[in-house]
Amino acid sequence: MTLSSKQGESATVKNLSVPKFSKIDVNTSNADIEIKKGDSYKVIYNGKENTIPDIKVKRDTLQITSPHHSFIMGNIWDLFNRRRRVPLITIIVPTNNIKDVSIDSSNGNVSAKDVIVKQGEIDTSNGSVNISHSDAEGYDLLTSNGTVTFKGKKKGEEYSKKSNANSVLEIDTSNGNINVN
Repeated sequence: MTLSSKQGESATVKNLSVPKFSKIDVNTSNADIEIKKGDSYKVIYNGKENTIPDIKVKRDTLQITSPHHSFIMGNIWDLFNRRRRVPLITIIVPTNNIKDVSIDSSNGNVSAKDVIVKQGEIDTSNGSVNISHSDAEGYDLLTSNGTVTFKGKKKGEEYSKKSNANSVLEIDTSNGNINVN
């Protein structure tokens, strides 16, 4: 399905079924990432056609990688255009929990809804991170320009608890809030 935007840019929505996985590895320069529960394993991409990421499942890990040109080609103009459309990558899983999440994003928000994140590393330069349910043994949460909220309580710019445990959720953002419940 291809859509046309007001500025003549070609936008697309891709709905891809993928094999079963229990780990997620995302490396993108400019996209919002959403993980949520659904009926089957799939990835939905909503954004510019020239920035469609490479999506594959290898050794029980969903791997999503942005094309190398996506930041250079699209984002210089987007930085000055307030009406820019940030691509959205929605990862849908039919299970309640994900063993390991690794997300590296320069620009974009990250959220996990109705899915339990047991451990992982989420690193974004510009974006907020919202994890609705976390079952990690330890936490290491840090933001430079934002607020960390853990289990409904504001903790300032950083919060650490049992950061040497076996399953740790590490979140680091330069500009954005972190909310873990």
